[in-house]
Amino acid sequence: MEELIVARDFNILVDNNECLRSHGLTPMNNILTIALMTMIGLAGCGRPSADEYFTLAENARNAGDMNIALDNYRQVVQHYPQSDKAEESQFVIASILQNNLRQYPEAVAEYRRFEHLFPHSSKAPAAVFLEGYIFNNELKNNDSAAAAYKRFLAAYPEHEMAASAQFELEHLGKSPEELLPPSTDQHHPLPPSTRPTGGQ
Repeated sequence: MEELIVARDFNILVDNNECLRSHGLTPMNNILTIALMTMIGLAGCGRPSADEYFTLAENARNAGDMNIALDNYRQVVQHYPQSDKAEESQFVIASILQNNLRQYPEAVAEYRRFEHLFPHSSKAPAAVFLEGYIFNNELKNNDSAAAAYKRFLAAYPEHEMAASAQFELEHLGKSPEELLPPSTDQHHPLPPSTRPTGGQ
């Protein structure tokens, strides 16, 4: 197996022999390797771009491999936080944890991280709302749900989901059956002439 080295100046893991070969150079196994790689700038041997990580993540997600998808979305956020893919990647991380892996505490943490990293995003209100939703409907934590919904209403009182947040806040801890209005439809037996007879 070829020796793997860490080019510390670039904080990435590369296969030194393959990288050197790609530049028409002879592989080496000493400290000169790092110096030489620094000089050539690791051209063609560095970390994937934000778009490349994002594409890998999307492909894995579409294939149903959520753990690989998460790994690559996280690479986008970690290494390219200013890219146009970072915001979407962070939101999808939380969504996968919530909807696919059903790791609800982790999903809440990632929605909160989204709020922290992208407070002015158009998706920030949804992140706050979904925190409340998870606390209420999945974790059955009424106090935390109430705090999230109140934070949503304070920050986004005119948002299209404000009415839903208010409704959820007012009915915390109630089952769907408790939220249904009483039925006024009474069952009336069919008149004798219309009752089924079972046929001839």
